[in-house]
Amino acid sequence: MAGMQESCDREFGNLAASLTNADDEFRLAQTSWQTGNPNQQLFNYAGNLYFSAGGYYLKLSGELARIHSPKDGKSDVRNIITTLEKMSRELYAVGQDLRQVDFVAGTAVGYVSKAEQDANTSADIEADANKLLKEVGAEKCAV
Repeated sequence: MAGMQESCDREFGNLAASLTNADDEFRLAQTSWQTGNPNQQLFNYAGNLYFSAGGYYLKLSGELARIHSPKDGKSDVRNIITTLEKMSRELYAVGQDLRQVDFVAGTAVGYVSKAEQDANTSADIEADANKLLKEVGAEKCAV
């Protein structure tokens, strides 16, 4: 699993920072709305940050797919890749939801609610990914 550790070493900082920034921006956007000062740009920016985080997960899964692992670890690597790809799709969904928030058109409540649900799903997937990564000794890859 040395190749996996190298990939994680290269991508982990970007991935962790990107996801943290997206989560922070989403909370900031929600706070602006809850305090009566909704800011469309904050929701759009948060959406873009989730797109970026999803891209890092997709890139990491692609790098892991290129690793030649021992036969006994092949299914472990495949499970990790599949989980990272699911995480990427879910983060893209959160980004898409947030980019659809429109206070003028009145779509904010529905899309923010959907983004919250998708973010919760992504957190569950992230926990699954972290568990799988730890099982194969790739703790550095866990977020």
